[in-house]
Amino acid sequence: MSYDQLTHLLGTLRPQLLSQATHITGDRDDAEDVVQEALLRILVHRAEWEHYSSLEALCRTVVHHQAIDFLRRARPRAEIEEADRLSASSTEDEVEQYETQALLTSAIESLPTKQRLIFRLKEVEGYEVEEIAQIAGLSSEAIYNNLSRARSTLRSRLLMHKDFAPYGTRHK
Repeated sequence: MSYDQLTHLLGTLRPQLLSQATHITGDRDDAEDVVQEALLRILVHRAEWEHYSSLEALCRTVVHHQAIDFLRRARPRAEIEEADRLSASSTEDEVEQYETQALLTSAIESLPTKQRLIFRLKEVEGYEVEEIAQIAGLSSEAIYNNLSRARSTLRSRLLMHKDFAPYGTRHK
C-alpha cells in the first residue's frame, strides 16, 4: 500500500476512530490525543501490518488500547486534581469529609469478600437481611454474623487511623 493510499484510508477512518475514543475517554480533546497517538503508533509499526488481514480492525484495536491506557494514566492525575480542588476551594469540613469517605471506602474494600458483599448489600444498597440471605444463599443468622464481623472490623480499622473520628467528635 502506498503512502498516499494509507493516508487516504486513515483520513477516512479518523472520524470513526475519534468517535470510538470519545466514547471511551468521555472527552473530545482527550480522544483527539488518543487517536493521534494511535495513528502515530500504527505508522511507526507499518512493517508489521502484513500479519493483519484488516487495517481498519488494527486501527480500532490500537485506538481502543490507547484509550484504555490513557484512562489508566489519567486516573491518578484526576485524583490529585480533585484533592487539590478540594483543598484549594473547599472548607476544611468538606476536605475532612472527602478524606473520611476515602478512608471508609478503603476500609470496606479491605474486608473479606463475603463480608464486603453483605455489608454493601445491607448498608449501601439498603437490602433487608432476608433478601441478602436469598441472594447469598446463606441463613439470616449467617448474614447477621457477617454483618457484625464486618462492622467490628471496620470500626477497629477506622478508629486505629489517627485522622479518623466519627462525625461530630472531632476537636477543633
